[in-house]
Amino acid sequence: MRKKSIKNKRQLDAYIRELRLEKEIQKQKLLADVEVMKHGISTIESGIHAFQTVMDIVRKSGEAGISPKERVKNMAINMGIDFISEILTQKMNASAAETAEGDPKE
Repeated sequence: MRKKSIKNKRQLDAYIRELRLEKEIQKQKLLADVEVMKHGISTIESGIHAFQTVMDIVRKSGEAGISPKERVKNMAINMGIDFISEILTQKMNASAAETAEGDPKE
């Protein structure tokens, strides 16, 4: 902030507006910094969750006597089967609804 020689009310008002503008700019910068920090914390939390998931897979694999790679592969296969099953169920329900609409009920 630079020093000014204020000689009248107009200059004082201009100086006050300038100070308020600087304050608002600082506030916006701080809010932006907070958002960046929130995003960083969220990223760290996601990383910790992913690490815990991997460690859980490794631990359960050891208990089951299979390799972590094999366990992940089995999990992926099961997720794929569940996904395909859900899609087929939705298509069958949609097909059944279309058939019911096309049937004359009179």
